[in-house]
Amino acid sequence: MRIAIFGWGSLIHSPGSLAHTGEWYIDGPFLPIGFTRISGIRENARRLTLVITEGFPEVQCLYTESTLPTLEEACDNLQHRENTMSHLIGYYNYTYNSGRILRSVDSIKQTLIKWNINKNYEAVIWTDIGPNFSQVYKSPYSVENIKSFLKTLSPKEFNETKNYILKTHPQIQVKFRKQIEALLETQF
Repeated sequence: MRIAIFGWGSLIHSPGSLAHTGEWYIDGPFLPIGFTRISGIRENARRLTLVITEGFPEVQCLYTESTLPTLEEACDNLQHRENTMSHLIGYYNYTYNSGRILRSVDSIKQTLIKWNINKNYEAVIWTDIGPNFSQVYKSPYSVENIKSFLKTLSPKEFNETKNYILKTHPQIQVKFRKQIEALLETQF
């Protein structure tokens, strides 16, 4: 089974245990992505990360091909790499016209179908964890509130956030990326 894995964040520069061919292609689908998640809360290692964010401008994602033979194995592998729960791994099976899409369901489904017309994958998978900045930080997502959030980070958390954002593939030019990078460089 040919399975594409979509990426936009650390999966690209730090694939870890991800079973993939090793090559990342830049002509993935356009998806609404943003630095709108505070990850690592369970581990007391908060950092700002990229996730699908409804209503945000779409950016062209990257993709690689799984080396695993089944959709179930590929989803399990991505779940393990992402250290998350199984229901937070999105997938679309073109053969059965079915899948698990948690955000912007109709829009993303149509994007995936259109994207695959000339690719001929049997399935695609991605990390489908949603935004939580406004809920966790208890303030609207804005550059000013991102700046305030960054000030609350420990030196370790700040450096992890900085490394994550600065290593993000240059193609992933999301809302506020340039402003966030500038804030990280000043280390206010």
